[in-house]
Amino acid sequence: QASMNPGDLLVLFSGSGSRPETLQVVNQAISLNIDFVLITKTDVSPIREKAAVVIDLPPISSRLFGAGDFELASSYLQEALVAAIGKKSGISPMSVDRWDT
Repeated sequence: QASMNPGDLLVLFSGSGSRPETLQVVNQAISLNIDFVLITKTDVSPIREKAAVVIDLPPISSRLFGAGDFELASSYLQEALVAAIGKKSGISPMSVDRWDT
């Protein structure tokens, strides 16, 4: 069970939105009236219409071993979010880089 409290915002990365663990977390969030942002690669998802915001990640052509297009796009987006939150919060880029591992 995920630790969530009223007033939280759940940011959920899910390629399909259909794994049992994902559905459990979404149902928990809904029961607590917590909005969630769905970051996904598909427009066919059982949780898409329940999300407050949906971000569709585009496919990325990659030849990296073990990394699919959704995983790469998710990683790039997470890095951009961490950098933006760090900047907005007044955290130096060096500190963000050091702790973002």
